[in-house]
Amino acid sequence: MPLFKKLKDKKEDTESSAEPDVKEDKRDKRRSFRIEKIQAITAKAKEVAGKRKWLAIILGLGIVIYFLVSGGGFSKMLPMIENIKGFFN
Repeated sequence: MPLFKKLKDKKEDTESSAEPDVKEDKRDKRRSFRIEKIQAITAKAKEVAGKRKWLAIILGLGIVIYFLVSGGGFSKMLPMIENIKGFFN
């Protein structure tokens, strides 16, 4: 089986030359690209979450204002506001 041994020796000779540097460079570039991609995705997700938070707050305020106006305005809440003011006076 010297045929396989010769092929194996040739592969080892070619791999031991400049290829490991090229392979390591490619590997490093790929890893850094993946890390940058993950960081970009997480930054985008944080921005979207911030926008959704403010959207939820605005929608909640809109619903509260709608119920206040449709339920007769602030006339029903006036006694509660007076009670709250009493705590601070």
